[in-house]
Amino acid sequence: MFDKKTNNKEEVLSALALFNQKIDYLKQAYEKSTAANEADHAKLQSSLFGSEGTGGLSARVVALEGNSHNSTKKITTLEGKVDGRRGLISRTARVETVQKWWHRGFVGAHLLQITSLVYKAFGSIG
Repeated sequence: MFDKKTNNKEEVLSALALFNQKIDYLKQAYEKSTAANEADHAKLQSSLFGSEGTGGLSARVVALEGNSHNSTKKITTLEGKVDGRRGLISRTARVETVQKWWHRGFVGAHLLQITSLVYKAFGSIG
């Protein structure tokens, strides 16, 4: 489940706990849309899922840690989607650690290393 090249498992799980709150919000929005009266429901369905009602609610959170003085940057991307048609919730968390090593004597020459960790979970709306 976790990439062996990284040791950020605890950080990802912590980030997922916060992200799950966003997914819960999406789930509540979906449930409220189904409880609305038919005219309002059609309007909300269109705005949430597109004109044909076949898409899904989604959320994406990107956090970047580090600055120009720090050669290591950590990018955390959290994505979630509620698919109303199939009644599924999907969650993905990805942590990428980007490191740059600058070589002396070569302007702009660098080695970019990306270590990534991906976590996926699927749940049911119902």
